[in-house]
Amino acid sequence: MTIPRTILAVALTAVLLPSVASAQQRVESRHAVSPDAYVRIYMETEGEIRISGWTRDSVAFSGTADTGLPELEFGTTKEGKAAKGGIWTDKKGKGAVDLDISVPAGVTVWVKTTGASVDIRNVTGGVDVYSVTGNVTFDGSPEQLYAESMGGEVMITGESSSIRAKTGKGPITFRGAGDDVSLVTVGGRITVNGQRMKRGHFESVTGDIVFDGDLVPGSHVGIQTHSGRVEMTLPRDAGADCVVTSIEGDVQVDFEVEGALERDGAQGPEREFTIGGGGAHVKIQTFDGPVAIRRR
Repeated sequence: MTIPRTILAVALTAVLLPSVASAQQRVESRHAVSPDAYVRIYMETEGEIRISGWTRDSVAFSGTADTGLPELEFGTTKEGKAAKGGIWTDKKGKGAVDLDISVPAGVTVWVKTTGASVDIRNVTGGVDVYSVTGNVTFDGSPEQLYAESMGGEVMITGESSSIRAKTGKGPITFRGAGDDVSLVTVGGRITVNGQRMKRGHFESVTGDIVFDGDLVPGSHVGIQTHSGRVEMTLPRDAGADCVVTSIEGDVQVDFEVEGALERDGAQGPEREFTIGGGGAHVKIQTFDGPVAIRRR
């Protein structure tokens, strides 16, 4: 006797649903810590981790984890000034989590994951986050920020005195302001939309670098790439002293500049010119990538 396909599909679904439901374990955990504590979070898992600052003096975990993963571990010092929590496993890539983690807004947060993506918001203390393959997203105004993903992308929105981001091949996107901003990637694209920046360093080997922002007098912006395209967009009333080095790439400047100097520099042919009244310092270096400085 032949079983109709629709009946067989319904029967298989009924059999499989309980096993799917049981594949997840619920994670609920809360621990008191000092509002200015140092919190370290490890997740040797895949999945999604969302970390947000709140006004309570505790760290709270809520969400799900695959049943094959060990249980969440968490510990604090007696005074609650330091805390460490997470899931440790030697089965890399064998389990995933979907967690919301709340921390006191002013704590210093250190996060490391193997494959889980990390989304951090509204943390005002220092933030240091690293993922091997997951994406990293940050939104807020921390004291300082370091974000790195070797296989994923990094997206930063906010303002800080010090911002550092690094990727292997993933793109880096920054929207905001900073006193000292450094974005470095091997093959990813760097996109910057900066409202105010005192010092910026943007570097890629093969990826494009696109900058659209305001330069304050006395600020320093350095852009370096080997074969990527460089595109800088500035306000019509911008003032900048520029030095552009490009061995084989074309250079296009939409601003009217007078008395541009061309010479052989230590890194190759240099073109030096001033936009507007000058004041900010811009240095661009490429090997064969084209350079365009556009007027907004």
